[in-house]
Amino acid sequence: MYKHIRYIVDKNGNANEVIIPIRLWKQMVGDKETGKNNIFDKKKLRQYFGKIKLKVDPLQYQMAIRDEWR
Repeated sequence: MYKHIRYIVDKNGNANEVIIPIRLWKQMVGDKETGKNNIFDKKKLRQYFGKIKLKVDPLQYQMAIRDEWR
């Protein structure tokens, strides 16, 4: 985890902007100087493509789980 990330907040305390280390920025968007791929490269994301098959409706399941807390 990066501990040097700084948030810029408005007068109400809402985060509007963030300052991150250049190393993290280059990792996220890619380094144009070196041609290094970013972490959001489509080829890397392909391993997560696909569908899931559920036996129950997700919304019904969510509502049932919420009732457990009452």
